[in-house]
Amino acid sequence: MNLMKNKFTSKEVDFLKKNSKDESNKALEVIPPENYLSDILQNETNEIHSFKKRIQDTKLPEEKFICVVFKVSSKKEKQNTDDLFEKTFHTVFETGRGLWQRIDKGIYALAFWDYNNKNEAKGILKSIKEKMSSAMNIEICVGASWFPSEDYSKFDSFDNAVKALDHAAFFGKDSTMFFDAISIHIYGDRLYQLGHIEEASIEYQKGLEQDKTNITLTNSLGVCYGLINMLDKAKDEFKKVLGISSNEIMSIYNLGLVYDLTDGNEKALKYLKKANSIDNNIFEIELLLGSVLYKKNESKKAFFHIKKALELNSESSHALRIIGEIFLEQNKLSEAVSNFSKAIKINPSDAISLSGLAKAYEMQNKNVDIALSFAKKSVRLDPDNPIFRTRLGQIYLKKENHDLAKREFDLASAKTWRDQKKIKSA
Repeated sequence: MNLMKNKFTSKEVDFLKKNSKDESNKALEVIPPENYLSDILQNETNEIHSFKKRIQDTKLPEEKFICVVFKVSSKKEKQNTDDLFEKTFHTVFETGRGLWQRIDKGIYALAFWDYNNKNEAKGILKSIKEKMSSAMNIEICVGASWFPSEDYSKFDSFDNAVKALDHAAFFGKDSTMFFDAISIHIYGDRLYQLGHIEEASIEYQKGLEQDKTNITLTNSLGVCYGLINMLDKAKDEFKKVLGISSNEIMSIYNLGLVYDLTDGNEKALKYLKKANSIDNNIFEIELLLGSVLYKKNESKKAFFHIKKALELNSESSHALRIIGEIFLEQNKLSEAVSNFSKAIKINPSDAISLSGLAKAYEMQNKNVDIALSFAKKSVRLDPDNPIFRTRLGQIYLKKENHDLAKREFDLASAKTWRDQKKIKSA
């Protein structure tokens, strides 16, 4: 029986996802910011709420305004920019044309209206930034958003400006960016990094409302669906990508992964082989292709790809574990022991490697007490695995503890029978 069948419960589901970048500026080098200002949106401060409410309560001559967030990077530690920002604001704007507020140290929010067109508003914004920069030799990163825009509320305009500022920060501390689909994608990726997968999926959907054929957004949405176990929806998104770009390697691999998770081994193999033909130097592709081949009992082919995966990432306990299982099947016990031991050193809770190492020791008829300890631990980690219980029972037999051996064999048989019944009734 194959130990790799239930991959989903192994928590080693590695979808591929490209980092956000400005698709229209591919020639420019982009570097993610050290800190994301959008993190403040997770816990709205009193200052943010106050500014949003001021925007909401302001009676505008026309129902339009621009919301801007500034992040000031001062080269002098004790340099106070609050007075400068206030002075600049009152120099540029007459009473009733705008409002501003300090959000945090070096972070300011501004909203203004009473401009004829967007170009004029951009000129005003540029003037503010230049006046402040030249006055105190500071760098100012700027994010801006328009109201009205799509279905976004006045409250949303501040959030969107913050997202645009994180977008701008990819291009340096003195950049300016207006809110767009890429700003949404960057915020979605940040939520993804923080583990807020469902919230990230909502952002990606918003981004696709603005840019329906964006393959990176579509793939990212598919990844989120995959991670929250909505595999049919994930499959649909990856297929959409391939409908736009048939050689998009991330989505080809991800589609193979979804089929692997849903027991579609032949289709999984088809997509993974295609991904491998495009680029055979991606760890996740080599590992999953080897894993699928191993589950199909094609150990020789599997070994080739898993070895390549280990060349790309020598610290993969998953790859070491499969290699160990192949050596165990081939009765190459010292090699099996070596690979299982390395896997356990990397991940002490790797139940498959613990059971495999116990089996290898039992077959060598040495370290039987250590083998027993490993076998017991594997069963504690995965009590429903009949192979683990069978191996534990065999070690009990070797130690002539027949009652405990019988108990493990009975539990293993009962589990195997239940699994077969589930398959037949499915």
